[in-house]
Amino acid sequence: MNVKTICAAMAVYAIAIGGADAADIVAEETIIAPAPAPAASWDGVFIGLHTGYGWTDSTVSRTATGPGPAFSFTQDMDGLLGGIQVGYNYQHNNLVFGAIADIALTGMSETGVFAGASTITFKTEYNYIATVRGRVGWLWNDVALLYAHGGLAITDLTTDFTSTGLGPVHGMTIGGMETGWVAGAGVETALSDRVTFFAAYSYMDFGGSQSQAMPSGRVYTVDNDPINAVKIGFNISLWQPQNW
Repeated sequence: MNVKTICAAMAVYAIAIGGADAADIVAEETIIAPAPAPAASWDGVFIGLHTGYGWTDSTVSRTATGPGPAFSFTQDMDGLLGGIQVGYNYQHNNLVFGAIADIALTGMSETGVFAGASTITFKTEYNYIATVRGRVGWLWNDVALLYAHGGLAITDLTTDFTSTGLGPVHGMTIGGMETGWVAGAGVETALSDRVTFFAAYSYMDFGGSQSQAMPSGRVYTVDNDPINAVKIGFNISLWQPQNW
């Protein structure tokens, strides 16, 4: 074997060794990407607080078959509302089904005055509004839920009458607890794995009018339009199935 052959063999061996070492360095420097974080889960029981604003119209009227004029007043009623809610979500892929119950105190009230032979003052107010609703939503992504909701609505709605005279209208109240239905839509977004923020619209209808006839032949009627309401609030997850 001549010198040239020996040199060529040594060069090939050196290249092979250098390539193996380089491969080891590349392998050692390879960074393994972390596993993706698990998608947020919407399953479980939650509780939260909300605030918002509601508006509607109320018409108070009097018809008379005896002495005394008739009247009719339409009042714009609006005000703030705020309360608490509790519910449960069940998630199946991108669908979320749920049930929610809430109750809110309201500032929705209005006072009217009729000046006739005697001055009659009447005040209509929603003392509270409660709902029991089902909802179904679609997860736009892991943290944003678009949903529709609907169900039962309950309110305490009263119109109190007082007068400067001594007639039976003094201290009369029309109304009380009323039931109806609610429907609407909303969006909810996850701020963390346990806290969400939501904004929702609701349309609530409590049915027809209420009337009361007086011995004088006068009939007092209160006709309340459906309520429109917008709410914002947050929910906190209290229990999730995977944690048990």
